[in-house]
Amino acid sequence: MSAVAAMEASEHAHHAGQRLAVAALRAYWCSSAEAAETLGISRRMVRKLARSGQVEAVRYQGHWLLSRAGVRERLALRGRRTSGAMPGS
Repeated sequence: MSAVAAMEASEHAHHAGQRLAVAALRAYWCSSAEAAETLGISRRMVRKLARSGQVEAVRYQGHWLLSRAGVRERLALRGRRTSGAMPGS
């Protein structure tokens, strides 16, 4: 079970105010699987980026959560490197 799914499952046991907090967290954070898909890399590489601090991330219940902004920034950096490295782009 992903950390985001774990947060959603656990929040059902709490009152409505806490549901809003989980929704806010979900808007800011994404799972390592989602980050890997977005970046086109393995989940192992995503964890490496998280551990090294190259993408803002936190651990929640044994899973990495990465900031969506950090993932978008990493994607933009990779795009700039790729476009700069390819002749004729």
